[in-house]
Amino acid sequence: MSTPEYFMREAVKEAAKAADNGLGKPFGSVVTHNGSMVGLGSNTVFASGDPTDHAEIRALRQACKTLGRMSLEDCELYASGQPCLMCLGTAFLLRVPVLYYANSYADAEALGYAGGNASLHLARALGSPQKDFGGDFVSTPAMRVVRLQIPEAEELLRRWKETGKSL
Repeated sequence: MSTPEYFMREAVKEAAKAADNGLGKPFGSVVTHNGSMVGLGSNTVFASGDPTDHAEIRALRQACKTLGRMSLEDCELYASGQPCLMCLGTAFLLRVPVLYYANSYADAEALGYAGGNASLHLARALGSPQKDFGGDFVSTPAMRVVRLQIPEAEELLRRWKETGKSL
């Protein structure tokens, strides 16, 4: 039987595929349904020239096609890095009930990535004072959020930084 750690490692493999082949940034994602992978995605923003070509979006699209529906209310989403606001919003729209992520915004920011700032601005736009938002996602009635750190995900970000490429 596959475990959350197994699926997270698969998400990291997707992330490495993007980074190692120059397709995009080191982010990968997997969507599961009843213990089987139904969607895989790598960040391919470099290859496509599309800034919205994120791993989670690609995995969610594939899962919808595989399952033949636009609700993923019985699926789980695994992301090698904490999803951006676009990807998180899409997961909510598709009613994904469980999100696992490995690297946090803070992990990525320690390596030069500034993407977490968008979350701070959105929190403020939604009426939450910025000082109240620490960056990590929390579970809601609509989605359980689980931080699932694995060494492979952290190592991938370190390897990426060594290439001198920007996150």
